Amino acid sequence: MAESILFVDDDRMVLNALERTFFETAYRTFFALNAHDALTLLASEKIDMVVSDIRMWPMSGYDLLKEVRARYPTVIRLVLSAYGDRRMMVKVICEGVAKIYILKPWDNRQFIGQIDHLFTMYRSLSDVQSSGIISAEKHLPVLPELYVRLVRMIEEERSLKEMAAMIETDPSCTVNVLKLVNSAFYGLSVGSVHQALVYLGVDCIKDIVLVSELFKGAGGLPANDARVLLNRHMIVSSTLLHGLHQRLLAERIREEYSATGLLADIGRLILLDLQPDLYRSMLERYVKEPVRSLTELEMNALGYSHEQLGALVLDWWSLPAYLIEACLYHHAVPSAGSTLPREVIALIHIADGYAWRIAEGVATVAIAPEAAGLFPISEKDLDDHVASIMSRADCINR
Repeated sequence: MAESILFVDDDRMVLNALERTFFETAYRTFFALNAHDALTLLASEKIDMVVSDIRMWPMSGYDLLKEVRARYPTVIRLVLSAYGDRRMMVKVICEGVAKIYILKPWDNRQFIGQIDHLFTMYRSLSDVQSSGIISAEKHLPVLPELYVRLVRMIEEERSLKEMAAMIETDPSCTVNVLKLVNSAFYGLSVGSVHQALVYLGVDCIKDIVLVSELFKGAGGLPANDARVLLNRHMIVSSTLLHGLHQRLLAERIREEYSATGLLADIGRLILLDLQPDLYRSMLERYVKEPVRSLTELEMNALGYSHEQLGALVLDWWSLPAYLIEACLYHHAVPSAGSTLPREVIALIHIADGYAWRIAEGVATVAIAPEAAGLFPISEKDLDDHVASIMSRADCINR
């Protein structure tokens, strides 16, 4: 049965345009002029996705999507709005109210492609979750408390100073955040959490706090431990993503994509918690004889990969679609339709390949031609850029 989409907007002309846009697709479409009608349809029909405007009355789209999240947590939630207020965009994404935020006017082909891609992605995650190998109730980790408190402060629209003060109540997290910020963001040097929040924004720092909290127990481990090496890998990957984006695309990476390189390999961290002995032995085998991809080894041993597990956990935590995509596709660049720009996914893939070499000593990890081919640069020039970025990052960290 085809997936169903409910579009909610208080402008009849917008709903008519959406109906024309999706008329020839296979999707079952429903339309509502307000939140009350939308909730009525959700109660009576099987709805797979809700796409809502934000500025509506008497119940806003923001409040509607929060209600949908509470009542129907498996429904995919998107915002489609002409309201380009940056604070609202950050608020909607940070709180997990919606997976992506699309601005009007939309491009028909691109919009349909994004919807197609999201349903494909969620079908693959559903297959993994329903396989019985991963039980969310028993195995998937919960969000760290400090991260939850920060998201709650964002929801309450607290000031950056208050957020910084809350983070700084945890000295370990403060040190880790500053270390990650000053290493993972090319050319940046900050001395306080408040400075980091001002310069990088709450969306980015929120995800850095998440990674910092997840790696909290790695401080006393030997330098060659798998968790320590993975922590280094993720920092190197993020450093290279930011540096290469600046050099190859001639601009800083967008704030909402800042932590994609940092979180792309989170599935490996979770596997180290779920299956520590098995996964450590698998990693040792891969490092010594990388004749097969790590994904292939994982699929043979576990029945699922770190890409799938990482994406599933981020979705379980209600994090946005572009972070889920960073997990799911950092080893395979999708041809079209992704919510992350293809160039960003390609750079995550390239950065990850070099991070294996730099952080974990696996020199044979290949860069996919479809990723490297998006940039008019030779392999030697790419090597030179990576060496320069890492040299600068090492100087910042001294």
